[in-house]
Amino acid sequence: MCQYSIDDYDPLQSSLNEIIYQFYSHQYEPTTFTCYVHLQCDRGPTPSCLDWSEICDGKIDCMNGGRDEEYCWQLEINDCENNEYRCNNGQCIPYEFFRDDSLVPDCLDGSDEVSIFDDKRAD
Repeated sequence: MCQYSIDDYDPLQSSLNEIIYQFYSHQYEPTTFTCYVHLQCDRGPTPSCLDWSEICDGKIDCMNGGRDEEYCWQLEINDCENNEYRCNNGQCIPYEFFRDDSLVPDCLDGSDEVSIFDDKRAD
């Protein structure tokens, strides 16, 4: 069984290239997650599970003391080569992919790109 699927498939799209273009032309709001069950996380008034990619991603998702960002320093840190960029999640990508296309992040956590959808205003 495949871990990933194309959720927004439209039968009128004639090629994989067209499907991918349509997918990245708007902000992706995932509707299905893989729940990380080894951490008790209070998500606030709208309960939802914690996805594994939300742990140690630099954003506090758990209202009960930011438990998803605790002890991140204990995680194994990847040492990237001199010609690689280290993503916030520890993934290494070739440096030429760093900030090359804001609509197509290469890091799984998206930290290599400045997204047009990110709100950079101070709260």
